[in-house]
Amino acid sequence: MSVFNLFVVSLMWSVFTDSYQRDQAKRFLDTAVVRGGDVMSAQLFGLLRFSGLSLTAIAA
Repeated sequence: MSVFNLFVVSLMWSVFTDSYQRDQAKRFLDTAVVRGGDVMSAQLFGLLRFSGLSLTAIAA
């Protein structure tokens, strides 16, 4: 677990007293981080392809 992730989890435990609210917040944060990472990697891949790199050059 990263330091940021530990911070968010500890903050979530202190802010949300209800387990339902805590679960909803965890699901939202997990989705936002995962989908945000997907978008960032897709944008980076598109930028590398636009700059003229081949798939083998990107994979290496």
